[in-house]
Amino acid sequence: MARVGGYIALLVLGVWVGSVLASRLIARVSVGRLLVGANGVSVAAAFVLLAVVLCDRLTVPLAIGTVFTFSVGVGTAAPAALAEALSVNPRVAGSASGLYGAMQMAVGALCTALAGVGSDPALAAALVLAGSGIIAQAAFWMAGRARRAAA
Repeated sequence: MARVGGYIALLVLGVWVGSVLASRLIARVSVGRLLVGANGVSVAAAFVLLAVVLCDRLTVPLAIGTVFTFSVGVGTAAPAALAEALSVNPRVAGSASGLYGAMQMAVGALCTALAGVGSDPALAAALVLAGSGIIAQAAFWMAGRARRAAA
């Protein structure tokens, strides 16, 4: 049981590493590019995990490594996503922040429920990570296009 706690700590460390990367990169890279690039890292990690699971080659180090990399991408993209959400209309920043947090929790709950579907938890988790990453990537691309069209 103690090992599980250590593994979870590694995943939390991935989010922290991502947030440190975000703070370093935000001065050099546009927010839109940071979102798409960081989420691209998460999507790539999710598809590596999915491939490993489908090839029946999953090991603890591979699972932790791919999910750590996924977490680094999420940790890098999340601050930029929140900044973008709050910048749409500064007069309603509090409402935007609340909506962002509520949606984050709702999507997290949905993904957690979906990860428990089926007889193979590793496959379900890999599919949820890959699917949610693709949906996020599409959303970031569409939001970037809309913002450029409005400018």
